[in-house]
Amino acid sequence: MFKLNQCPRCQGSLQLDSDYDGSYELCIQCGFMRDKDSSLINTLYVNSNKTKSILVKHSQKPA
Repeated sequence: MFKLNQCPRCQGSLQLDSDYDGSYELCIQCGFMRDKDSSLINTLYVNSNKTKSILVKHSQKPA
């Protein structure tokens, strides 16, 4: 599948593909590549940090 004029570097067409490591986008004009699953990983990391800070805040005893 292609996403026309969506490359952040050259405004070229991105080809959506996947391999053993996961899915990715590849620009057919300039070769720009990015993992499609990285946004999910970043979201999970941010959410886990928020959860940790909430748990720490609630686990502290009042002085």
